[in-house]
Amino acid sequence: MYIKHSPARITIKGYRHDDCTINAIGTALGLSYDLSRKILQTGIYYNGEFTFVKSKPRTKKQFTQKYHVKRMCNALSIDKYVYISDDLIIKHKQKKSYPKTNFTLAKFAEDNQVGIFLILTRNHLASVIDGKIVDTWNSSSKTIEIAYKVDIEHSREVIKELAKYYKMNSSNHILSEHTKNILRKGCDV
Repeated sequence: MYIKHSPARITIKGYRHDDCTINAIGTALGLSYDLSRKILQTGIYYNGEFTFVKSKPRTKKQFTQKYHVKRMCNALSIDKYVYISDDLIIKHKQKKSYPKTNFTLAKFAEDNQVGIFLILTRNHLASVIDGKIVDTWNSSSKTIEIAYKVDIEHSREVIKELAKYYKMNSSNHILSEHTKNILRKGCDV
């Protein structure tokens, strides 16, 4: 199932075709579009630590590059599945490997009915919440490269410090019970 959703924009207006990364992170963590963008602009993941720089934020071109998106997703995750395109072998931290073919976002969602994931495909980042694809468009047929299971509690603790610094620590920027609200929205469709 696919649910059309995009995080709320507080001060940043307009829609762009290349902001899937901001939308997916905001959706997965229950953050505003504005705060999700700040994470990508200022986030650093180094030696297993997730932190932020407070000067010289990255440009849009810099923070949407695939290597940076992977680093930020890794910083936000507790578990990572790697899908190698074409042959599609799943490599998991627990050393399990499964041969797969055409492992799509829809198949992943069907197989993962519990949890919040950030899913990286060739040129796109989407989120899956409790078996539902949550995106700005129906990306269910995209082939998965990497699926990251999100660590909500740890990520939000680090993000709260960034939110305070940029005065984005209100309930407009960090939503409570965001998964229930998104899934309820999907029931209304």
